[in-house]
Amino acid sequence: MDENSIARRLLRLQGEHDRLKEDFVFLYGYHEQETRSIRDEASHTQGVLEADFARLARENLEQAATLRQRNDDLESQLRYAQSQISTLEQRVRDKRFDADGLLAFLNAGSNEVRGNWPRFRKLLGQFQRGAAAPPSWKTWVTVEAADKSFRMIPPYPGPAPPDSDENDDDAEQEEKSEDNPPSPDPKRDTPRGKKPRGKEPRKSQSGSKRQASSQRNVDVEVQCRPTVHPESDVGPRSASEALPFTIRDACALLPEFVAWEDLRPDVQWAMLTGLGYDEAVEVMLADAAQHALFHRDSLYDMLATMMYRHKLDDTLWAKYVPTAYYVMAEVLLESWLERGVVPPEWPELHNLTEDLPSVSDSSSSEEGDDPEDPDFAGPSPKEEERRVGTAFQA
Repeated sequence: MDENSIARRLLRLQGEHDRLKEDFVFLYGYHEQETRSIRDEASHTQGVLEADFARLARENLEQAATLRQRNDDLESQLRYAQSQISTLEQRVRDKRFDADGLLAFLNAGSNEVRGNWPRFRKLLGQFQRGAAAPPSWKTWVTVEAADKSFRMIPPYPGPAPPDSDENDDDAEQEEKSEDNPPSPDPKRDTPRGKKPRGKEPRKSQSGSKRQASSQRNVDVEVQCRPTVHPESDVGPRSASEALPFTIRDACALLPEFVAWEDLRPDVQWAMLTGLGYDEAVEVMLADAAQHALFHRDSLYDMLATMMYRHKLDDTLWAKYVPTAYYVMAEVLLESWLERGVVPPEWPELHNLTEDLPSVSDSSSSEEGDDPEDPDFAGPSPKEEERRVGTAFQA
């Protein structure tokens, strides 16, 4: 091998070395860049998770404090109720049955207790103490109406049933009952502890069916996130922030033809904050972060329902909910499905009052009052006043 070939070979090797060196430098730089990118992404993800955890932790602490306060309030109410019950029981004991008072009442006016009244008094004393009469006692109690003698009355049939319409204070009813005395009820002769023979009720098996259905695991495809999810920094309503309206107050704001149970949960929550029906529907239809009106647990329920029903894209405010609450909603939905709980429907939202004018116009045109109808009595005074007031305002 001559010197020229050796030199050419060395030059070729030098070129390959330089090329490999450049490739190494490029790969090393790319590796460092990817490493920094992954570290930055991991650091950002860790920061987001820590921020979400801190937010949920603060909300948990706030909710726990609110629940403790509510628990203390309920315990205070319970203690007050128990004290009231104790006071009422003491009053009942103080106003218990008085045998001497009853004898005095029976001997007042034209009434008189004759015969062996001491035995009768002892019987009343046994009743007052809640004790049975001694077996050796054999006592007959006879009541005679001196003003209505010679009337045959059957033996005492026993206490009247609780649902009896008999009125002991009605004199006419007493007259009728004495003229036509009731016969003993054979049902009351049935010994206690023994039930009349008959068909026994069948035991329901719906519980076992529900249990069997709840044990089935069915794979369901759910929508985990909205198609467009810009999120926001807005969280749910604070647990310590009470709702200004109760359900009864909110129902008073509903139109006559709308039932509370027919409203979507987000509209219900909006009305519990004091909004009217029309305004609540308009707010929930707006493309804005409206989840700040809801408490956190209710937000989880609504998100889980929409995820199951694939309604996240149809509900505009859902895309502004932070990811942390979707993660919690996923856990809740998984728990529902494991227990066989099917989330309710999530209907399309529209203002029902928009259909009211057409309904009222059609009903007035089809079912108008005909003055020539003999059954037509004209408008009522209230309707006439309402019409006059409307015309005056116009």
